[in-house]
Amino acid sequence: MSDLLFELRTEELPPNDVRHATRALETALADALRDAGLAAESTSAMWTPRRMTVWAHGLAERSPDREERVKGPPARVAFDADGSPSRAALGFAKKSGVAPEQLEREGNYVYAVVRTPGREAAAVIADVLPGLVAGVPWKKRMTWGGPVTFARPIRGIVALLGESVVDCDVAGLPAGRVTRGHPFLSEGDVVLADAAREGYVVSLRAAHVLADPDERRATVLRAARDLVPGLDVREALLEEVVNIVEWPSALLGAFDASYLELPPRLLVTVMEHHQRFFHVRGADGTLEARFVAVMNRPADSAETCRPGFERVLVPRLHDASFFLREDRKTRLDARLPALVDVVYHRKLGTLRDKAARLEALAPAIATLLGHDAEAAARAGRAGLLAKCDLVTQMVGEFPELQGHVGSVYAAGDAEAADVAEALDWQYRHDFDAADAAATPSPVALALLLAENLDILCQFGTRVSLPTGSTDPFGVRRAALTFLAASERWAPELPLDAALAAACGDAASEATEAVRTYLRARIVRRLRTRGVPPDHVAAVVGYTTMGALLRRVADLEALSQAPGFDRLLAVAERCRNITQAGAKEASTQASSEAPLAEVREELLSEQAEIALHAVWAPLRAALPPTPDPLSREDAVRVAAELSEPLHTFFEEVFVNAEDVDLRANRHALLRQIDEALLRFADLCRIVSPGSSA
Repeated sequence: MSDLLFELRTEELPPNDVRHATRALETALADALRDAGLAAESTSAMWTPRRMTVWAHGLAERSPDREERVKGPPARVAFDADGSPSRAALGFAKKSGVAPEQLEREGNYVYAVVRTPGREAAAVIADVLPGLVAGVPWKKRMTWGGPVTFARPIRGIVALLGESVVDCDVAGLPAGRVTRGHPFLSEGDVVLADAAREGYVVSLRAAHVLADPDERRATVLRAARDLVPGLDVREALLEEVVNIVEWPSALLGAFDASYLELPPRLLVTVMEHHQRFFHVRGADGTLEARFVAVMNRPADSAETCRPGFERVLVPRLHDASFFLREDRKTRLDARLPALVDVVYHRKLGTLRDKAARLEALAPAIATLLGHDAEAAARAGRAGLLAKCDLVTQMVGEFPELQGHVGSVYAAGDAEAADVAEALDWQYRHDFDAADAAATPSPVALALLLAENLDILCQFGTRVSLPTGSTDPFGVRRAALTFLAASERWAPELPLDAALAAACGDAASEATEAVRTYLRARIVRRLRTRGVPPDHVAAVVGYTTMGALLRRVADLEALSQAPGFDRLLAVAERCRNITQAGAKEASTQASSEAPLAEVREELLSEQAEIALHAVWAPLRAALPPTPDPLSREDAVRVAAELSEPLHTFFEEVFVNAEDVDLRANRHALLRQIDEALLRFADLCRIVSPGSSA
C-alpha cells in the first residue's frame, strides 16, 4: 500500500477561499480515484497561502480487474434461425471486445461479459490528476497563459506515489518532487523524498513554512496573546490571517491616540478589514491606541517591521477622520435629494423610492407588532433616513459600514435614539452568539423586518424569486433573515398581514408566489431542526412563527404521549366522512350550502344523540372560532370523543339516503374536524403504529 501526495504550488491564493477550495480538491481526488477503481483508505489536506496539498492514503499497487455484463441486441435479431450470429451480433461482439461465440443469451437479449484488466496505480493516477484542477471551485478565476483557469497562476506541481514521481502533466507543468519553501527565508528548492505526510511537514518546516494550517493557527494565537494576554480574536479574521502567512510571528504596534475620537466600530473596521490587525481593548472594554499585527517573518524582525505596519495604518485613519469631518457638515436628512440620482434597480426605482417604501412599511410593521402611534412614527422616520448614508463619503470609502455610519450621523443630528439605532440594525443578518445579548428596540426591529420584507416582496413580485443556487439580489437571505428575526423577537407578528403590507398593490398571483416561497423557507427551517416531515405538514397553516413553533412542540410532546393514536383516529375518521360528503356535494352542483349547525330534531339514532350530547358542551368549552386549540384542548377532545365516536361509526349509517339526515350527520362530524384543525391538520400525521 502506498500514499499519494499531490501539491499545487501557486501565487498567493485568496485567503477566504483557500480552505474550501483545498477541501474540494481533496474530495475530488478521492472520488476520481474511487471511480477509477483505486479507492483510498483515507484522504487528508493542508494549505498555505502559496500551495494546496492533498494526500490519498493506503492505495493499492494496481486497480482490480473488472468484469461488466453489457446488454446487447435482442436474441431474435442477433441470431438467425439456425443459430448463426447476424451482423448485429458480430458488430456487438467486436464493439465489446469478445468473440461472437462468447456472447451469452439471457431471456430475450444477448449479453457480453467484458473483462477489463487492472492497471498499475501510477498509470491510473497519471490519468486522474490532470483533470482535477479545472474543477476546483473559486469565486473568481484568472488566466495566465496556462491551459486552465485558476484563482492564481500555478507555478509548480508535485505528484509522488510513495517514493516515485507520477509521470504526468498538470496545468501544463510536469509533475516532480521539488517544491519551494518561504519566499524570503528559505535557501531554495525543497526536494521531497516521498509522499509521507510527516516528512512533507518536516521538510517544509525546515524551509520556514508551517504547512499545517492548524499549527499556523495555534502559532498565531500564541504569539498574539503572548503580547496581549486575553486578546479578543474574531474567528473570521483569525482564519484570514492564518491563510496569508507561512511562518507567523506577531508584533505590537501603536497609533496616535487622537484617532480614538473616531467611532469605535470604524476604528476596528480600519484595523481588521483593511489591514488585518487585531484591535486591543483595555480592561474596561474601551479601545486602546494599539494593535497586534501578524508578520510572515521571524519574531526577531519585529523592531524592523513595526514602523512599516504603523505607517500603513495612518493614512486609513487619516482618511476616516477627514471623511467624518466632511460628512458631518451636512445633516443626514439633507441627503435625501441625492438618493434620487442612485438607481436601486431598474424595475424598482431609485434609492429615494426605496426610502419612501420603507417610510410607509416600517410603521405598518410597528403597528402589527402592537406598538403605539409614536413608535410607528419613529419607525417611519427611520425608514426615510435608512439609505441616506449610502451617499456619504465615509460609506463610499468603507462600504462595509453602511447603516452604522447612518446611525452615528443620525445620533449627531439629534435624531431619536431608537431611530439612530434602527439605521444600524437594518443590514444585520447573522444573529449568532455574538449578538445573543443584543435586542433591537421596537423601532429597530420594525425597520429590520421592513428592510428584508421589502427586498423579498419587491423582487418577488416585480423582478423574480431566486431559483436554484442563484440569488444575485439577496432575496433568499432576506427571507431567512425575516424569519429568524420574527422568530427571535416578533414571534406573534402575523406573517400574512406583513406580506400584504410589503407587497402593496402587486398582483394577487405574484403575492401568492411570495407567500408560497416564504412558506417553503419555513418548511425547510423546521426540517433542518429535525422536525418530522409529517409534523411540518400538519402545522404550516399557522400564520405566526410563535404559534407555529408552539404547535411543533405540542405535536412532539403529544406524539410521545399515550393516546396519540386515539387522537389521530378521531381526526382521520371525521375527515374521511366530511371530505367524501364535500366531494359528493360538488358533483351534484347543489346550490345549498352544507349545514353549519347540527339540528337536534334530526338526531334519530341513539349513538348520534350520545355523540352530540358529549360534543355540544365540549365544543362550548373550547376557545371560540377561529382561535387555536391548545394541546390540552386537543387531548380533551380525543379523550371525550373517542368512545362515542367509535360507537357512532359502528352503529350509524352516516351517508343515509335521507338528504337531511345525511347533511345533519356530516355537520356534526365537520364541527369536530374543523375544531381539531385549529390545533393541527392531524390527518397528515403518520401514526406511530403505522408501517407507512
